[in-house]
Amino acid sequence: MSMELVLNVTMSETRLAIVKNRVLQEIRIDRKVNHGIVGNIYKGKVIRVLPSMQSAFVNLGLDKPAFLHLSDISVYSKNRKTKKFQVNSISDIIHQGQDIIVQVLKESLDIKRVRLTTKIIIPSKYLIFVFGSINIGISKNISNQYERNRLKKIISNYCDKNFSFIIRSAAEGIDKTKLVQDAVFLKNIWSKVLERKNRSSTCIVLYSELGLTQSILRDFGTINNFAKILVDSYSEYKKIKKFALNYIPELANKVKFYSGSDPIFDIYNIENQIQCSLKPKVTFKSGGYLLIEQTKSMITIDINTGTFVGMNKFEDTILNINIEATKEIVHQLRLRNLGGIIIIDFIDMMSDKDRECVIASLKTELTKNCVQATVGSFTRFGLLEITRKRTRESIENVLCDSCYSCKGKGTIKTSETVYFEILREILYLSKKDSVKEEKFFVHASPEVARILQFDKSHELYQLQAIIGKQVFIQIEPLYFREHFNVVVI
Repeated sequence: MSMELVLNVTMSETRLAIVKNRVLQEIRIDRKVNHGIVGNIYKGKVIRVLPSMQSAFVNLGLDKPAFLHLSDISVYSKNRKTKKFQVNSISDIIHQGQDIIVQVLKESLDIKRVRLTTKIIIPSKYLIFVFGSINIGISKNISNQYERNRLKKIISNYCDKNFSFIIRSAAEGIDKTKLVQDAVFLKNIWSKVLERKNRSSTCIVLYSELGLTQSILRDFGTINNFAKILVDSYSEYKKIKKFALNYIPELANKVKFYSGSDPIFDIYNIENQIQCSLKPKVTFKSGGYLLIEQTKSMITIDINTGTFVGMNKFEDTILNINIEATKEIVHQLRLRNLGGIIIIDFIDMMSDKDRECVIASLKTELTKNCVQATVGSFTRFGLLEITRKRTRESIENVLCDSCYSCKGKGTIKTSETVYFEILREILYLSKKDSVKEEKFFVHASPEVARILQFDKSHELYQLQAIIGKQVFIQIEPLYFREHFNVVVI
């Protein structure tokens, strides 16, 4: 069965779920207060250069200066050959006070700052615009040499001494007209970026990446061939429908508006699966299980047999549970959006052949995911290290805080997460035919009540206008943060 895209939209939060066979594959949450900036292009100003760290800090107008490392700076020789200058120090090419065009490579994660690059890319459906490159790239998924030559020949006419293109796998078999339209579209975007750069002061956004839903459709719509795109907000439905008609017409008829009274995520059991993704233990169908622990420095995953008794031979039992674990590990990495260094403690195997089978299975599963990952070898202690590219915060970091009761050893939901749960509960109750009363009373902890009464009071007024009922807040000093009640009177 093909993938389905399910969108839940409230006043200042959009939750996007990718579902396959009713199993949640990926969840993305976009809140206006921490709207994603990966892919945005800025005109910034260098405020500090640190030659000893081969890095610089750039003011973009954000809360904190962003981080730029020498390895993320594109430097080409004047004769435009592929060979780069030999740069010994970042101070040779960057100086304090310099205006610079940069793109956000990674969001700020925990204590790490926003990471930047001068290797500017702008993706579209078939092509990726690459500033500072003169070589045409092409997806390795396009294997036919005749087709590769055809595509390169078409695109070569639209390259420049300062930029080139990467041809995406979606371009395979596409006619010349559509490819040319894509190339011209990207060149026009870049021209507007340069125009804005020349007439604007520093610390300004020159280009904003597409919104959450549109970027998902652009990057995965033709690959995964979504069978259905279901949206519970009519205004958002119209925006997505318009985007699909203009850029991915084959998906336009699959965009549907959901008007049911039950919460859209409950139809697919998504809420329950999100809650499970916040727990460390994941049980397999066979009875084995994973224990996933997320720390600031790395992710550790421990595999256990649990109730799995398996095959007649002990070695076969261990191999089978480890192979099953590789599939669930990759699923959980995508679902929880875990990245960085990941250490996996598989059940001990005596045979090198079995270890190779486990590594091969893990690599196969990782190739099904579009996120870059590298698999190492087993250590003499039986541990396997993998690295996975991390550009966004994990779902746990988005939804939870360190627990104040156990002094950071566990996590609890953030006040903002509880606030959105209350909004969704009120919206759900207001749609029920059995609810005829005119007032809602929300009983909540002091910190959550403060968000409803002050920080987000304007959204509470919007909500009351939408449902046509009054909402009153009752502070409950003895309530824990996650505890709340919505009462209809």
